[in-house]
Amino acid sequence: EDHSISYEPGFTSTTNLMPDASNPNSWSLNGRALQISGNDKDIDGNARVDQRTNGVPDIGAYEFDPSVAPPLATATPATAVPGQTQTFEFGGNQVAQIDWSNNLYTSPVEVRQYSGDLGVGITTQSPNSYMYFHTDVKPTGAGSTYSYDVDVDYMDIWLGTIGTEGNLKLAQRFNGSPWTVYNGNGSSVNTGNDILSAPSMITFGSFTGVENGEIFSAYVKSLGKTVFCFGDSTELSAEYGSSAPADGYQWYLNNTIIPGATNKTYKVTQPGDYTVVITVGSKSAESIPVTITAVAPPMALVNANGPLTYCTGSNLVLSTGQNPGLTYQWKLNGTDINGATNFSYSVQQSGNYEVEVTNIGCSSTSQITPITSGPLTVDLGADTSFCEIKNVPLVLDAGYPGAKYTWSTGDTTQTINPSQSGDYVVTVDGGPNCMATDTITVNIDPLPSAKGISYVKTGSSYTFSPSGAQNVTSYLWIFSDGATSTNQVVTRQVNDPSLHVKLVMFNACGADTLQIGFPVSVGQIGEEVLISLYPNPARDQVTISISGDVKISDVSVINGVGQVMYQNEDIKVGSELSVDVRGYANGHYMLRATTEDGRVLSKPFNVVR
Repeated sequence: EDHSISYEPGFTSTTNLMPDASNPNSWSLNGRALQISGNDKDIDGNARVDQRTNGVPDIGAYEFDPSVAPPLATATPATAVPGQTQTFEFGGNQVAQIDWSNNLYTSPVEVRQYSGDLGVGITTQSPNSYMYFHTDVKPTGAGSTYSYDVDVDYMDIWLGTIGTEGNLKLAQRFNGSPWTVYNGNGSSVNTGNDILSAPSMITFGSFTGVENGEIFSAYVKSLGKTVFCFGDSTELSAEYGSSAPADGYQWYLNNTIIPGATNKTYKVTQPGDYTVVITVGSKSAESIPVTITAVAPPMALVNANGPLTYCTGSNLVLSTGQNPGLTYQWKLNGTDINGATNFSYSVQQSGNYEVEVTNIGCSSTSQITPITSGPLTVDLGADTSFCEIKNVPLVLDAGYPGAKYTWSTGDTTQTINPSQSGDYVVTVDGGPNCMATDTITVNIDPLPSAKGISYVKTGSSYTFSPSGAQNVTSYLWIFSDGATSTNQVVTRQVNDPSLHVKLVMFNACGADTLQIGFPVSVGQIGEEVLISLYPNPARDQVTISISGDVKISDVSVINGVGQVMYQNEDIKVGSELSVDVRGYANGHYMLRATTEDGRVLSKPFNVVR
């Protein structure tokens, strides 16, 4: 049913159902029952109202008067912003609705509905017609300048002495002033939905309903903004609910008479509190004060993150700086850019750009920032020469994401990864007047490498040499019995069947290491061992996985100069082990796994940070 309420009733206790007058929730019972002729006593024999003109009875068995203010109505949404509508509810019933202006500050408000209660002073000022309710709307934040449309809900049981519901008008009491009624077209009533409405309100206070013309009232309507820029102006209009001219008008600023301001309208050029006294025949009334505020215009300066030229992918961004309480609108060639309402804007085409910045009361527009097409500047960087780092490729970036690319390699992507020395050329097409070419010479110095260690056996004499050596400038042979040699080819007697041979190869970019052990026989070749490691390149840790049929006697990690950085002799096939490389320098490393029969398996990896 309409106006049914769902709320915790504020009883004295769960066993004592008498309303607790000191509990705000008891307002869910107060003044919300239907008047029934003859039902003039409560359970304790206290008087109960049974006629609408005399007031409103309470829900339940007891008549009482709450001694505290009602609970706050619930706002949806909880926080309002300009341009939004807030609805306020109590116990599932709408109490009020506020439509905030699109361009004025909205302070948080508190709404309380006093059901069955006469507004303070209403009978004194209006002895013939009044309602038994008032809804108080109070701002809580700083500031006193507002603009809003308001709906105030009521119930038929609160109509009191109102003779004709269709003649109802919204009445307002502001800061203890006499009640002002928005007579005539100043407010309206929807009798089907029980709603009193008034547009373009600029003050808050207590609201109720009074019949049209019952109280002679003056009120001010703003014909423009109530907040404007210094140096600008706005206009106020004196109203009393009739289209007929009044006999006299007198405008005041901060309670001081404004000489010569005796017309219906007044042009405001300075801030302050404005009121008007309207005289019609023997009647005279003063309006509620209207606060007019003047503010300084916001700054509207545009900065760019690069040259004022545009090509596809140039990532040119214009910005005016972000400040709270401001709104932004970017324009291109004098026309608003749809959706461009952030403090910054990414340029999408050439033209004349400006931004309009608006604060609570006024706007500023920046000077025009002209953006031209092109030229496009492609820069692959200076010619470069560097040492090869396996799995860490060089990246050439032509820039301008979204443009068209043509590389001398045949690639059409924004970036490429050169794998060999040579000249690399790219042409970038970013639209009209936006085509450019750049060339870079890349010299990649390779690491030393060899396919393995070769040896020729003559009796117990072995001649060792690198197999397929490339880019090697020097060698270091290291034998497990302590002997060393820096020759490319070395010959020596081998009498120890457990002898191991290590070869470290050097050039200006680094080193690589090979190792074999003895004895070596053809019969061992058929057994498989698989070693894998990841990640490569590594940063903090490298994980080694070993599988196959042959047992591993040890695993070691060797740096570019042949130094053993890590060794583990407790290895199980089918297992994984992790090596902490956080203490390793950036560079090239070799994983060596030695089988039980003396074979050496190698796996290169890099440490890069």
